[in-house]
Amino acid sequence: MINIDMAELKELFTSVGWASDLSEEDLYLSILRSSHIALQFNEQNKLIGLARSMDDEIYSANIDIVVVHKDYQGKGIATKLLTNLLNQIKDVQYISVSPEIKNKGLYEHLGFKVIDECILLQKVRNLDNDC
Repeated sequence: MINIDMAELKELFTSVGWASDLSEEDLYLSILRSSHIALQFNEQNKLIGLARSMDDEIYSANIDIVVVHKDYQGKGIATKLLTNLLNQIKDVQYISVSPEIKNKGLYEHLGFKVIDECILLQKVRNLDNDC
């Protein structure tokens, strides 16, 4: 089990504008239920970065979260997190990620290749229940 503070986790995500629609507890539970997690802390032991995968440990993995606190971006933390995470899932045959275009180079540097024949589809649960 990982030992991270719920408020620090929420603050990390909030610093980059993510997960505003989730409570601290729901965000915490979503991270706890991840298959693999890489964490980065600063000198004061405060959470400043996180990467996670959802996978079956054999055939398929999806890296769906790589977040670095806004005050620590541009310092190589995302590369460190991804390297750690990729090491954890090194035996998985297919590892997928859907990064923002501006981060494409980071993933290519780590060996990812663009697959032109794929598109990303997503279904989002309507939290207001007014489908």
